[in-house]
Amino acid sequence: MPTVSISNSITEGRSAPHPGMTMAKEYKAGPIRRKPTHPGAIVKRDVEALGLSVNQVALAIGVTRAALGNVVSEKSAVSPDMALRLAAYFRTEANLLLDMQRDYDVWTAREKIKGELDKIEPVEWDRDEVKG
Repeated sequence: MPTVSISNSITEGRSAPHPGMTMAKEYKAGPIRRKPTHPGAIVKRDVEALGLSVNQVALAIGVTRAALGNVVSEKSAVSPDMALRLAAYFRTEANLLLDMQRDYDVWTAREKIKGELDKIEPVEWDRDEVKG
């Protein structure tokens, strides 16, 4: 009997999507232990795979060579504007690049202030009792 694996923990315990299939229980992987990939690394890979230069792509998407160069060299973040332009050019979704940037930024910030975060004592409260 085939097994369907569902990674969303909300779906645990629900019936299988097709008759004759069983649901496999999965567990979350836990905290990220390695630095997430900067979206500029993906853009760089794609530019190189297509045999293009950063300058060619920059001209095609209407940004300066320096702006795109800073992204592919991971010196600058991918802005929403840049993500939209790159997504239009590479036929992908801007949110993919922005999600990658967010993950990269949060991981980097967490590593930077890890010691300070460890000193913060969480407040005790019941979210269900808070009215707002």
